[in-house]
Amino acid sequence: MSLSGGMILAGAASRLLPVSVPFRFFVAAVYFHCFVWLVFGFAAAGATDFIGGLGAPLAALHVATLGVFSITAMGATLQLLPVATRAPITALWRAKLVFILAFVGVHLLVAGMATGIMALLLSGAVLAAAALLIFAIITAINLWAAPQANVAMAYAWSALSALILLLAAGLLVAFDFQFAFLADHSSVAAIHFVLGIFGFFGLLAFGFSTVLLPMFTLSPSVAPKMARAVLAIAVIAILAAIAGLLVHDDRLIVMALLAGMIAAILHIVEIERVLRRRMRRKLDLAFVLIRVAHGALVAGLLIGLLLMLGVPVPGKWTMFGWVVIGGWLLTFLFGILQRIMPFLASMHAGKSRGRSPLLSEIGRERPLRIHAVCHFAALILIGLGIVTGIAPLLQLGAAAGFLGSLAFGWFAATVVSYLVPRNEEPALKAG
Repeated sequence: MSLSGGMILAGAASRLLPVSVPFRFFVAAVYFHCFVWLVFGFAAAGATDFIGGLGAPLAALHVATLGVFSITAMGATLQLLPVATRAPITALWRAKLVFILAFVGVHLLVAGMATGIMALLLSGAVLAAAALLIFAIITAINLWAAPQANVAMAYAWSALSALILLLAAGLLVAFDFQFAFLADHSSVAAIHFVLGIFGFFGLLAFGFSTVLLPMFTLSPSVAPKMARAVLAIAVIAILAAIAGLLVHDDRLIVMALLAGMIAAILHIVEIERVLRRRMRRKLDLAFVLIRVAHGALVAGLLIGLLLMLGVPVPGKWTMFGWVVIGGWLLTFLFGILQRIMPFLASMHAGKSRGRSPLLSEIGRERPLRIHAVCHFAALILIGLGIVTGIAPLLQLGAAAGFLGSLAFGWFAATVVSYLVPRNEEPALKAG
């Protein structure tokens, strides 16, 4: 079954959550976006060759992955999945509990990682894991209640499976910092990375792309057979990488990177095929970010493949991590978020007033342009800093990223302010 924009939106208003529920996640992600650049600026001295271990670089990494990626993913899934599955989410207190646990847990976890205080690290890890586990349960219940299956749901189930394994690996690594019971800490940490970046976040990014990008551009649906083929290859790549790390077989990791590149290229080619047939001819700045993110994904996998084959790459695995985390996921996320926030605000406004406003009426364009320029500057400067080992370049990149995050915060504030003065959803204040 394929999903067109019209099918997705049919009756969507009846499945909208109170606007305070998804927007508390999005606003928190915007806050953590600012926070991650500040932490990264302090972490610059140790980030040029970072491959693991406690300290500010690890804290910055988890502000990005848990504070920005996970919180955005949870907010988007809680709102958009019921629209796609046509099954409403009930018991909203669970979603609010997820947010509280995640918000507090991220702060405690990154504080513990930065300072080495185990009580903070372990309590934060448990709270963050509890938030993600409750989120997984909410999502699984919604998927199970869906009247019929579609390809987006297949990606969601796969992402949830990766999330459960991710939580197990993450808790093992966290408690091993205190009790040192793992025979191979670095391999479990690497598995945790693969499950997070490519499993949970990556599969959700691919799955939401099959729904959101055609919807935003009024394009035909992604071909279900191609989407399922991409999913199958991506899952094979993730499993091969995990197996290779477990048994220390470089051949399996090479196979995983090759399969990942094939999945990425097929996904990008299919998305571009769909976009070429769009009805909305003009693509906005969001799609510049999305296309750059797609290029960064392929480039990151290629860097990993070259490193595994023994080809010297400047920056080595630190560069690989930066390209896939900063270049791919962070860029993709804010390309999508700048479309989701006004889109949901428009739907809520239309629900209350009987008329959906134009997206241009809700969010300002200027802060998005500033964010894009600063974000790309940050990507380049930090990449140069990793290659050269010059920490001031990383700090300059972090400063550019921070300015961009403030600009995106400005944009987010204009979206939220569109709703607040009209008193269309008092729950925005505290839920």
